[in-house]
Amino acid sequence: MVDTSTSPDVTGLGEYIARVLGSGARSQGIVAQEVTRVVAEQFGAGALLLLFSPARRSMLTVSADHPDPAVRSRLWDDIDTTADVGESVPLQQTLEGKTVSMRADSPEQLAERVSLSMRPRVIDTAMHSVLSVPLQARGMSYGALCLSRHGAEPIFTADDEARLAALCTRIAPIIDHARVLRALIEDPAQVRTRQAMFEATERFRTVFVHASIGMALFSFENGRPGRLVEVNPRLCEIVALDADELVGRATGSFDHPDNIGGGAEEVAQLLSGALPVATFEKRLVCGDGREIIAHQQITVVRLPDGSTPYGITLLEDVTDQRRIETELVRSEALTRGILDAALDAIVTIDRLGVV
Repeated sequence: MVDTSTSPDVTGLGEYIARVLGSGARSQGIVAQEVTRVVAEQFGAGALLLLFSPARRSMLTVSADHPDPAVRSRLWDDIDTTADVGESVPLQQTLEGKTVSMRADSPEQLAERVSLSMRPRVIDTAMHSVLSVPLQARGMSYGALCLSRHGAEPIFTADDEARLAALCTRIAPIIDHARVLRALIEDPAQVRTRQAMFEATERFRTVFVHASIGMALFSFENGRPGRLVEVNPRLCEIVALDADELVGRATGSFDHPDNIGGGAEEVAQLLSGALPVATFEKRLVCGDGREIIAHQQITVVRLPDGSTPYGITLLEDVTDQRRIETELVRSEALTRGILDAALDAIVTIDRLGVV
């Protein structure tokens, strides 16, 4: 039995959950209940902890709470947890790793942006504001912590958003630990497979962070490179922008005006399977205004069903190399022109006196 008599406020929730896990209560349910109960009390709002099922893009409700029991029952009891995440604008964006702060002039207006199963509940509880922050671990968004306010409750502020984001950063690895542990207990045969996947993820993470060339993970939208999902430190150095400024931007937002759409033919061949890797060069405009020549290699992440949700790009700044090559060609052309135009004989002798 876990002692909840000393439950903390939001600032100490991460450490408290760690103690809950350490007490032997390694249940995902216990952790989820404590998260939503404390968050609901401290924020004075509805709190919903969700896990996503990426393969089905559906949501699995783990726990929900609200300071007012009447609102809690009307909002969360018997909710359909198999709804497609794509039906809900805030959940879809959170699944993509984005923080969503949304308010509406009326519950009816807000209801249009959530899943069908939630719409009557939004209207019934006079919901007017939603704040949703992704839970991220091991390089992916696996869930969300969502807040909602109703009736005369105040709208969410920038301070609320900052507090919830900081909280999610602290507790996401802990909840992920409980989530994975529960799955392993329910299916021991998956232990070795999950461990191998974890180790492979960690190896990729090490290479990604410490690579000497720029690397980025990006999404595909309508069969074309879409937006940057994750970037490594070297890419930030090359384009002179922080990761926060890069993530979410369109992949072509750095293209020089003379090079917009460059590489499109190669990428199309890559997606069709005609090329294993798309390789090309293009001019880019960096965040500090510099123009560079970038050598890019792009490959895709193909799932078993044949879909290609993500791509990986490797980017190297070859500006100096191309400048030296251009100067060398110009120098050779100048030398050849002088030799061809000379009226006198020109003889070259090496240091041993050999002509």
